[in-house]
Amino acid sequence: MLKLLILDLDETLLRMKVDWEKVRAEVIEYGRSQGAAFNSSDSIIPLSSAISSTSERKQEVDSIWRRHELSSMEKSSVVRYAKAEKFVKRMKKRGLLLAIASNNCHASAEKALALSGLSSFFDLMVCRDDVSSTKPHPEMLLKILDSFGIAKEEAVFIGNSETSDAPAGKSAGIRTLIVNPNSAFPQIG
Repeated sequence: MLKLLILDLDETLLRMKVDWEKVRAEVIEYGRSQGAAFNSSDSIIPLSSAISSTSERKQEVDSIWRRHELSSMEKSSVVRYAKAEKFVKRMKKRGLLLAIASNNCHASAEKALALSGLSSFFDLMVCRDDVSSTKPHPEMLLKILDSFGIAKEEAVFIGNSETSDAPAGKSAGIRTLIVNPNSAFPQIG
């Protein structure tokens, strides 16, 4: 029986208008200044992971991400996906626990949820600064399951990314659905 619905935040539930290309460029610049080994053609998550090979570098890369995320929140740049919003409200009405698993920092994710008016629907949020490994690693999802004491068979994870959300869900052993937030959200039984 389904008890818990875990959702990715950015590009699944809402859109945070972070300029990820600027973040990526700044992370690359920092990586080069540190002589870090990385593939500059990688997408931002594997690129950031490769550059974050020491705790000092991880802290600086996170600082770059955080600065850009929070800066975008100051501009109130959040777009709610109407179909996702209706889906969340319907699932909460059914009595499901709802959680967020986001590679964004906690402060920007919290602000984005508040700006969207959806904060009250979620029981828990786990973000990149709450764990040691971000998605595609399953740590966020496992932490959420542990927090509620819910078995993986009683949860569903919904995200938008084949490269971070899908592998995280699969590794955690949770039924995972990849969605386009502008399309219809799935019927969950």
